[in-house]
Amino acid sequence: MKKRFGTLILALVLAFALAVPAFAAYGRVACAAAMQTRSVTLPYLQGCDYAAARAQAAEQSVAARYVQNILAQAKAVDFNSGAIYKNRSITSHNVLKTSVLTDEVERNWNLSEIAVQAQGLARTRYMDNTVDEKSNKGTVAYIGGDNLRNGSRAEESQNASVKASNDWLGEGKGDVMRDVIQTVFGKDLRAYMYISEGELWDIGSGEVPPEWKALIDLARDIFVDAQEGEKLPLGYLYRGNTAYTVVEQPDGSLQLTEYQLHSPATAQAAADADLIGELDETLYNVVKVENGTASRAVIDMLYQ
Repeated sequence: MKKRFGTLILALVLAFALAVPAFAAYGRVACAAAMQTRSVTLPYLQGCDYAAARAQAAEQSVAARYVQNILAQAKAVDFNSGAIYKNRSITSHNVLKTSVLTDEVERNWNLSEIAVQAQGLARTRYMDNTVDEKSNKGTVAYIGGDNLRNGSRAEESQNASVKASNDWLGEGKGDVMRDVIQTVFGKDLRAYMYISEGELWDIGSGEVPPEWKALIDLARDIFVDAQEGEKLPLGYLYRGNTAYTVVEQPDGSLQLTEYQLHSPATAQAAADADLIGELDETLYNVVKVENGTASRAVIDMLYQ
């Protein structure tokens, strides 16, 4: 009898294990971003540098049968202004890995040097309609400008100046952003804290402070929607459940946006839910959008 009872328990355990998929860990996607560069010598000792942004998304924890789709998006972004030079994304279905490469940013040696950074986003959507997202930044490519002084190059080489960056896009811009908003829109945000876009973007793993959860969600959504010729926010001013950012528009005007952020408790509850990934919910609302005009000197304060 004891032997039969033990056999029955074992059979029930095995049946349950086969019916309910067990995960060693919840779904987790990884994101990698990098610049890919080359240089070409043109006639009369002139030349040109080229830089493209690559992003890769790789699911780390679950089998492909639990994946609806996986997205990789790459942008080649001006490291000083947040301007988007090139943008491309790909969504692949029922696979664990995908990657994308933007078109090349071109810069002649006789033009001023520009700094271009690769920014990438990875997102897995699981069969229970939850998601996991990660963002990452790559190296900064310095193309054009002083490269003319390097003299003769090979017909096609890898000599464009590229280096890893420990800096963040928009780092240290809090005071300038407050001043520009005060000058153009008459709003005093001196009591608000500042976090750069690059710092939010660089959070790839580990524990995320609950008060940043909604800001990360906001920054990633803006990144997904932003197109070539537009600019990413350099950072956000936030206090409690309110956040602001100001961004130069393609027509040269400034746009100030006010957001209401979901409470940290709501954001953390979504992260702690017993699901494969996180709940796919928006953790902010747009409260107000204002447009203003300013002199070039005032706008350029954001980029100095």
